[in-house]
Amino acid sequence: MRNFSSTAAISCALQSVLVENLKATMKTKNMSLSKKVQAKLPAIYDLIHPHSNHRGYYDALHSAATAEESDTCIPWLVVHLKGLDKVVRQPLTVMVDNEHLVNFTRYNWFMDRIKEILYYTPPNLEDKRHGGQLTYLLNQLHNIDLSGTLERQLSAKSEKFSTRELSRSRNIDENLPLVGFAPIP
Repeated sequence: MRNFSSTAAISCALQSVLVENLKATMKTKNMSLSKKVQAKLPAIYDLIHPHSNHRGYYDALHSAATAEESDTCIPWLVVHLKGLDKVVRQPLTVMVDNEHLVNFTRYNWFMDRIKEILYYTPPNLEDKRHGGQLTYLLNQLHNIDLSGTLERQLSAKSEKFSTRELSRSRNIDENLPLVGFAPIP
């Protein structure tokens, strides 16, 4: 569906310290994902990597399986907003022959960045909507805590889960020999 925004969110979450600290979860993730999916993870991680001014993202954005898909996607807005920010930081005027003139280059770059964002249309997903998903998503979005405490809550939850995972892992390792299994290395 070329939803780069969601792909970036999922990729960032998978690489977050909060998730990576959950050793048992990461071990299970690596064991439960097929080799085919695991082989695709580096490409997905490359998509969000900021090297070469987000070259991986732009390469994926400009490549599509079919001609119809080439202008249909959900772009990763953060990258485009960073581009706009660079343009907005350019001076409003330029000096030419000791005269302050309007920096038209800045405005042209600005319009290019806006056109870049507006060029893409989201895919038509009406046939994929079934009872309640949109309502559920909107409800979840309305319940997001934007006060700044969310990060602390997620960190505390990650630490709690990490402790629980470690305890369960020790319990399993201790009990496996009792039921006739060799311990997992």
